[in-house]
Amino acid sequence: MPVNNFGFLATLLFVAVPMLFLIGLYIQTNSNKS
Repeated sequence: MPVNNFGFLATLLFVAVPMLFLIGLYIQTNSNKS
């Protein structure tokens, strides 16, 4: 199943944005605890 550039970019953003958000929260909570 070939994936066009728009579909690939949309999937990448759909996965990357929440992951960056969760990583940011994780780092924030860790820095607050220490």
